Amino acid sequence: YRYETEKFDDAYAYLKKQIGAYGGYIASSDLTGNGSSTDYRTLYLTARIPAEKSDAFISEMGSLGTVVRQSESAEDVTLQYSDTESRIKSLKAEQESLNKLLEQADSLETIIALQDRLTEVRYELENYQSRIKLYDDLISYSTVDICLEEVNYTVEVDNGTFFSRVITGLERSIRD
Repeated sequence: YRYETEKFDDAYAYLKKQIGAYGGYIASSDLTGNGSSTDYRTLYLTARIPAEKSDAFISEMGSLGTVVRQSESAEDVTLQYSDTESRIKSLKAEQESLNKLLEQADSLETIIALQDRLTEVRYELENYQSRIKLYDDLISYSTVDICLEEVNYTVEVDNGTFFSRVITGLERSIRD
């Protein structure tokens, strides 16, 4: 979502307050500009909002300023999640088998080979478990990317009709 505002500080404070109020957090933010009359500020912020509250949060964001652009997308991670769970299950089974073999091993060479493979399995298992945590986070939280631009005036976004575009263009030309 991209917003323009004449009251950047107020909009930024409101944005941070709403993210907290909805149980979300700021995943990343980047602020450019210094707010002078020639160097307006632009904030790029990624918020993570609990999935069940994301629609309400987005509705609240209309108070930030004029919505200039908005888009939404979704990603289905069901297949990746299922594949990762299957891989974890098979690695745990392999780990159990290796531990049983290690208990029965009688030569140093066999013990070393089994321990090497156990180390590899544990590493892979940790990697896949981290991936599951990432998928759980993706499922539990929605990502909302916000661009907040400071302007010295805002113009209502036209509704796409010819006359609306002409009026918007004239307003911008006169103000500029």
